[in-house]
Amino acid sequence: MLESWRYKRDMKLVRNPFFHTPDQTSLDSIKAITIADANTAIMAFESGGADWLNGVNADYQADMLQQQSLGERTNIHALPTFGTDFFSFNCREKLNNGAVNPFHDSAVRRAFVFATDRTAIVKHATRLLEPTVSSFVPPHSIDGYETVVGIGFDPTKATAELEAAGWKDRDGDGLIENGTGELFPVVDVLYTTNTPRYKWVALELRDQWQKRLGIRVELRGTDNKFFSSDLRSGNFMIARGRWYGDYGDPTTFLNVFRSNNGNNDRGYVNKKLDDELDLATLELNPKKRMKMLHDIEKTLFTKEVPMLVICQLLQLYMYEPERVSGLTTHPRLTQQLWRVNVNSPGDQQIDMPHQQVN
Repeated sequence: MLESWRYKRDMKLVRNPFFHTPDQTSLDSIKAITIADANTAIMAFESGGADWLNGVNADYQADMLQQQSLGERTNIHALPTFGTDFFSFNCREKLNNGAVNPFHDSAVRRAFVFATDRTAIVKHATRLLEPTVSSFVPPHSIDGYETVVGIGFDPTKATAELEAAGWKDRDGDGLIENGTGELFPVVDVLYTTNTPRYKWVALELRDQWQKRLGIRVELRGTDNKFFSSDLRSGNFMIARGRWYGDYGDPTTFLNVFRSNNGNNDRGYVNKKLDDELDLATLELNPKKRMKMLHDIEKTLFTKEVPMLVICQLLQLYMYEPERVSGLTTHPRLTQQLWRVNVNSPGDQQIDMPHQQVN
């Protein structure tokens, strides 16, 4: 129960005397401390001022994970979440400047996905070694839902898809043209500058695509305000994105592809898919419904590919496993605090700093 709360400072939770099975928890209290700065939060943990840090957002988090892999650190933990990192394709027929949009063609979108080495991105760009994924719904996050296997890395198929769409190097200059000799338009990749992560991923994508597809890429970094405006208005060709599910069902991800959905920044329109989602909504048999949604996602990420999915997002915790136990590792990371234990004689309070995220 909440005993005290000081805005933007801390709150204290105490044991509920009316809890139905009091023997299932050993904690008398939990103190949750708000720490806005990522480095300060880590220092608070490592100096013994906290038992569990539920968000590690420092720029050197990749170095901390590397220390863990070398056996030099035991208190950092990377947990796959109920979220996905991706880059959206603008699927509209025309670009904002009135030019024909090559990404309106699903074959072109498939080519760019086939040309993407996701493993290289998580190894060299993000450096967090996130689980790479080829579909939108995070694996092992929803009971009864089978993970969809989408398009993987295959440069040969990438070239074939572009040729099927009418794009190939016709004059031997290393750049692809259409049937009339026009070069493939310069690809505009939009990303946000609020964190270095998206810049490094965009650079890696640029290098991969220019090397394998014979196209030119220009990167456009903006702050969050201008990024959101460009995204909503369709002022991009490819744009970074991430999505966290709100509830434990595939539709929390798949509904963003509905033609009229407010989060359909891609401008993707598929009336047949809309109808299939409606039918799944009306289906009362749980197993049949999950199969219907699986088939919808399979179509989206093996044929239509309105986005390039890269990896499952991670949440980094700090705690010593010999001291703190009872935390769930399920991707939705809904922590039931009555399950948490602090394995130290005489210590009946856990201090839990958390970062304030804007």
